[in-house]
Amino acid sequence: MKGRVILALSLTVNFGLLGWLGLQLNHRSKPALNSVVKRMPRIVSPAGPEHPPPADPAPLRPLEFRWSQIESADYPIYVANLRAIGAPEKTIRDIILADLEKLYQSRLEASRQTNNGGFWQTAEQRDKARRELNQRERELNREKRALIKALLGVDYDEAALEAWWDEQEFARVLGFLPESKPVEVIATLNLFGEQDNEIDDRAGGILTPEDVALKKRFFNQMLAALGQQLTPTELEEVELRAIGAMSFALADEHPTGLKLTGVELRELMRLKWHWDSPLDEEFEWPDATFEEQRRRGHEEFVARCRKLMGEDRFAAFLLQDDSDFQPIHELAEGQSLSKSAALHAYEIMKVTTDELARARRDRNLSASTRRAQMEEIRQKAEQALRQTLGERALADYLEQDAAHWIVAPVKR
Repeated sequence: MKGRVILALSLTVNFGLLGWLGLQLNHRSKPALNSVVKRMPRIVSPAGPEHPPPADPAPLRPLEFRWSQIESADYPIYVANLRAIGAPEKTIRDIILADLEKLYQSRLEASRQTNNGGFWQTAEQRDKARRELNQRERELNREKRALIKALLGVDYDEAALEAWWDEQEFARVLGFLPESKPVEVIATLNLFGEQDNEIDDRAGGILTPEDVALKKRFFNQMLAALGQQLTPTELEEVELRAIGAMSFALADEHPTGLKLTGVELRELMRLKWHWDSPLDEEFEWPDATFEEQRRRGHEEFVARCRKLMGEDRFAAFLLQDDSDFQPIHELAEGQSLSKSAALHAYEIMKVTTDELARARRDRNLSASTRRAQMEEIRQKAEQALRQTLGERALADYLEQDAAHWIVAPVKR
């Protein structure tokens, strides 16, 4: 809930509650007084001979209700006072949440004022101040959530509410869930995001294998928490939709000629999740083993997608999914070549760039041997392209900047 909405709601509830509480207190024949709401002794002038006491004292007027009798700087007492006079739980929740949001926002602003850095500081000092401010914000958020849980018995995350109301991406991924679940899921995602950002800040941008392993462990913990909030079917649907949101931009518009059905789109997302998930780059250490697994996974993903869609529609998919395919596709169209020829040329390009990268990183080879091996890879690629595209189309392609992978000079 946005801060201004919460504040407006708090004010409305407070004024309405004043009137309701007054009626409640005035209509009770024997009001039970809370320990904080004490009856104040009536102050009268001293009696004297000239002022004899009246024979029949006038009845006492009902006590005038004041909000200060309920409000307390101690939140547990504040909540207890509200419950003692019979305030509805929803009203208590609205009042306390609005108050806490205001309190913690002021604390965060105070931290920003003391950690905003200055123009005289070095880039390293400003970056350190930014990380410290991020850490302070995470600490305040955790403290606030824990206090809300202790006071009201609910898990509450204002950022989750704002995201659910404002972000279309969340509506696409979570819109199928029952009304109460999306905000819970977003809050869980936010909690994981805090943990992930904390690792990044602590590492200062230079992650170690241990950092990456910790990120993956937190991610798996997040999936386990989501598994407690969602049914297995709901969790699978969230995973598929999330991987689709991260990997594809197919929900808004389809490229010409693609026209995926709903079943095909779901299968495409399932293949991406299993074989070529973008999460791998975040949660796996990028050593030679990982790169080889990722390469094979991508090849398997491409092969299965091609079989799923057919040649023409797979070419349309690549136009959107891989920018490296666009110049080859345009070349094939300009030379009146088939989409199969464009796809074959694209595969040659992908395989060759991988082979060149491996040869370039192989420090077991001497510089001269490495240059010779890379030149041999390029010559084989050029010959394969000549057979696929033809001499004229190959000449046009080699004149493009996109062909840098085959014409670039071999470096030591």
